[in-house]
Amino acid sequence: MNSKKPKRKSSILALVLILVICVVIVGALTVNILSLTRLQKANDYLTAQNEELSEKADKVREEFDEYRMREETDYTFDYLAIGNSITRHPVYGGYWWGDWGMAATAEETDYYHRVKEKISQLYPDNVCQALNFTVWEEPFYERRNALCYLAGYLNEKLDVVSVQLGENIQRPEEITDDEFRLLMDADYRELLAFIRQKAPNAKLIVVGNFWENEIVDSVKQSLAQEFGASYISLAEIRGAEYRIGMGAEVLGADGVTHVIEAEGVGEHPNDEAMRFIAERIAEAIPGLG
Repeated sequence: MNSKKPKRKSSILALVLILVICVVIVGALTVNILSLTRLQKANDYLTAQNEELSEKADKVREEFDEYRMREETDYTFDYLAIGNSITRHPVYGGYWWGDWGMAATAEETDYYHRVKEKISQLYPDNVCQALNFTVWEEPFYERRNALCYLAGYLNEKLDVVSVQLGENIQRPEEITDDEFRLLMDADYRELLAFIRQKAPNAKLIVVGNFWENEIVDSVKQSLAQEFGASYISLAEIRGAEYRIGMGAEVLGADGVTHVIEAEGVGEHPNDEAMRFIAERIAEAIPGLG
């Protein structure tokens, strides 16, 4: 009888061991299943999140592309032409009849309006202005004091500024060539530096003299290079055939044809010379020439 008891104990122990093993296995399986479930949920969440972000990125990209296309289509181009009577001269009783470049036979034939027309064809949304700044050429004081009148026309939005000044500068009789050159260098340097400061993003174009002045021209050319500006020489169009001449007819702002009888007007550039200036300025503007 006593010899059978150990076998029963062994069987019970074996059964308990099997039950423990089963519990461990089931627990492990449960843990794995729960882990897999959590991983699947996390994966589903991340997948959904990635899809949402991808959709947002596509939407942002589309909006950017639309904005870029709109900007390229409606791009605003700003141009300021600073000059003297060749750029713009108001109606002056008896000898000039239009508020545009003197001696052009009509408004659209002066150099500024020709450049403006080219700009308008490429950039329909544009802001172009022509300013008569003769006050800087004929000062009753130091030229730097006239710069304040220019400030309101200059801003960081300007794309191009052309400077056509110098024909009306009178050399003081008592100074030497070297002194006159130093004076011109100082005056033009202050002018160009002022424009650079007020219109830092603008392409700067310096136009040479229509009426010959070797010292003024050489100073303008040298400073143009120093300031990274384009220089346009007008030496090629200084002949009489490029001046309007006495007796020529021009159309006034009043719609009436007038005959030039003032010698000062007759010395101004004709339409062919105006076309030359406009073409050279356009060539100096990237994408326009």
